[in-house]
Amino acid sequence: MNMEWETIQYYFYAGLLIFFSLRVIFKFIQVDKPLKKIKFWIIWGLSTIILGTAILVFLSIYFINIVFPSTNDKQPDLKKTPTIVSYPENTMVYNPTNAIWLYSFDTLLKDFKPIKLRNINSDTLTPKKIEDIINENWPKVQIKYLSTSIDTIFLSIPHSEVLTQQMGTSGAEQFMVSTTYTFTELKGIKYVAYDFEFGDHANPGVYCRSSWTTK
Repeated sequence: MNMEWETIQYYFYAGLLIFFSLRVIFKFIQVDKPLKKIKFWIIWGLSTIILGTAILVFLSIYFINIVFPSTNDKQPDLKKTPTIVSYPENTMVYNPTNAIWLYSFDTLLKDFKPIKLRNINSDTLTPKKIEDIINENWPKVQIKYLSTSIDTIFLSIPHSEVLTQQMGTSGAEQFMVSTTYTFTELKGIKYVAYDFEFGDHANPGVYCRSSWTTK
């Protein structure tokens, strides 16, 4: 588009230069003889045609670009492009390797939402495998699988100081949501019961997926 615009400007100003140059030159030519008069009007007519063509091309392309703008110049609609923002405060305690679920801020929805990072066959999952995944994701917040009762998994966090005191509210919530969603990938599991010391940013209790979607 920039090259086309520069070309239009070049021919437009070139036409103006030719036009006014010819006017200045022939202003000083004696036109009393018939031959010079004929020559004058021929050159004058040609210069007028050149200028008129330049103006016509300029206006035509300008009008086309206004009515039918190039699709290459269109900017993406950022309002329709969701951006997922991870917690910057978790960079020292969160490792996304092999993670199944993440809880992040969606700039389109203006709210936090669970994001499934990869699909996994639930038949291949066991509580122990998920325990290993979570402990790999959160090396400073180690969980321990205790037992299963009907539709509930029981977990403990023996050393929960990082979770409850050092990760901030958003970081602790990311851990709780991602861990709950990951464990409820197990067949028949709907609830996750956490046992750890109360803290400023997280509390023990029984959680399910709707614990955050209905807040």
